[in-house]
Amino acid sequence: MTPLIIRFGIRPILWLLLVGSMAACALAWVGSVQFAEARLAQLIEREQAQAQAKAELASANLSQRLVQARSIASTLAQYQTIQAVLGRFGPHVQPSPLPLQERGDRWRADPVLQPLARGLAQTVEKFGLTMLWVTNAAGDTVMEGHIPDIHPFTGTNYADRAYFKAAQQGLDGHQFAVGRVSNLYGLFFSSPVLVDGQFVGIVGAGLAVSKLSPVIDIKELNAVVTDDLGVVVLAHDPALLMRTMPGATVGALPAGKRDLRYRRQQFEAVDLIPTAADGSPSRAQWHYLGRPHVMGNHPTSDGALRVYVLRDLGALLARSERDQLWWFGLVGAMVWLSAALAAGAAQYVITTQQQQIALQTLNQVLAHQANTDALTGCANRRHFMHALNQEFHRSSRYGVDFCVLSADIDHFKRVNDTYGHAAGDEVLRHFVATIQSHLRGTDLLGRLGGEEFSILLPQTSEDGGAMMAERLRAAVEASPALFGTTRIAITVSIGGVPSQAGSVHGVDAMLACADAALYAAKQGGRNRVVWVRQSPPENAEKERAG
Repeated sequence: MTPLIIRFGIRPILWLLLVGSMAACALAWVGSVQFAEARLAQLIEREQAQAQAKAELASANLSQRLVQARSIASTLAQYQTIQAVLGRFGPHVQPSPLPLQERGDRWRADPVLQPLARGLAQTVEKFGLTMLWVTNAAGDTVMEGHIPDIHPFTGTNYADRAYFKAAQQGLDGHQFAVGRVSNLYGLFFSSPVLVDGQFVGIVGAGLAVSKLSPVIDIKELNAVVTDDLGVVVLAHDPALLMRTMPGATVGALPAGKRDLRYRRQQFEAVDLIPTAADGSPSRAQWHYLGRPHVMGNHPTSDGALRVYVLRDLGALLARSERDQLWWFGLVGAMVWLSAALAAGAAQYVITTQQQQIALQTLNQVLAHQANTDALTGCANRRHFMHALNQEFHRSSRYGVDFCVLSADIDHFKRVNDTYGHAAGDEVLRHFVATIQSHLRGTDLLGRLGGEEFSILLPQTSEDGGAMMAERLRAAVEASPALFGTTRIAITVSIGGVPSQAGSVHGVDAMLACADAALYAAKQGGRNRVVWVRQSPPENAEKERAG
């Protein structure tokens, strides 16, 4: 340093230091801007991911609620008492010529229909529905059950509803509509009732959209829910109801059908426009709230509803500006003193995090492989037996009911012999997907070997287990597997056994009883459910041997 001072003097050194300091500050400023922008992009990406994840979770919760309503209608449509009542009207009945009030009073006073209507009302209360009703083949409602706030609608004709027309074709139907009598925004599900293969009417289940708000905590999520045509049917702010989200297709619906479904023909669009540079709909300006948001959306499993979740970016953007100034000061002060140390520390942190992530990923993969059947993706035998033992001990300790089902695909060997083992593998995967789509989140499906499966139903009574077993059997029968362009119809035989609180027979005895019931279902003609109680181990072995 001294030779330089002697040679050039102090002033050039001061200028050099000044220019160097200014260059360092400029670099620090540029770096702070780039850092703030990168950090903001990461935070926005994280907010977007969280919005999408919350939309998917909310959609899954809604799907489960809708599946329950749909299943109730489907189950009731199989009841012989309801089939017998609609059989009285017959498949060729015409709409009643009586005035609405007179025919409603007549059917409400019918001694055969009265107890069934009371049963519908009890089912509505038990499962948290809004209404259940039964119509004849002409579309006239012959009995109903509903929450207290709804005016009776027995006698009302619903033959013009889309869900009724779907049932006439032998299909389960669903539709969003404004209630004809209740004036409620609701989702309506239908299941056809057939007698001797002929359509004699439907069982309908209605769920007011307002009942879905607690399911997804719509206020907390800042969410709106639309129907399948893009019309907002659920929102924390009532002013948003009956508006349309971007991409809505309700305008393609003829005016008469719009009026029939919504009791209106004109729909105002919500003030939601993209603000991202690429026009991406994920980042949007929600002018109603006056602040930029990111948005995630996801439909329910049946496509009846779509959930939109918006996350506010206003505070994030303001904080980003403050972070930029703070980081400029920090980086400017430390740019020359700690660049090497920061680079080394950053490299160390990144390497360590990468190693940790790789180890966590490996552990997750290994755990998944250890617990999962490689072909079908359901639980393997070891994992299923572990879960069954845990549930058995919990039941013994706390007296909680549970059920075990043994299921076996009928004539599976015939599938392999006819279509080949690749088709058999596809049938197994399709079978597992069908079963799991009807199970609750707490239920567990396990593949014990070949085409043999067991299902654990925690906290399930004998009646609930029997209903679930029949629902699974019907779902498998109604859903053929697809191998290439070949449709392969399959059925399943199911044996079920309920737990006995305090039983000392153990899980092996339960499985033996379930297997014996499964064997009885096979012997009884297959494609059926046989339900038995547990017996002592020696009796279970005898039943299995027989």
